[in-house]
Amino acid sequence: MNDYYWSILHGAVLTVGVSLAALVVSVLLGLIGAAAKLSGRPLLVIPATLYTTVIRGIPDLVL
Repeated sequence: MNDYYWSILHGAVLTVGVSLAALVVSVLLGLIGAAAKLSGRPLLVIPATLYTTVIRGIPDLVL
């Protein structure tokens, strides 16, 4: 029974690590997208607007 506790603890630590890494990546991508939309350059604004429109249009459950 004691071996299961270490496995569960290892899984919990791994889950927290993956969650934190995903948070960092999502914040960075969000900042890049926001900077592109606020840049005023059509070459950056159009793809950023298209991306946010498509992602917001898809329900979270589908993603």
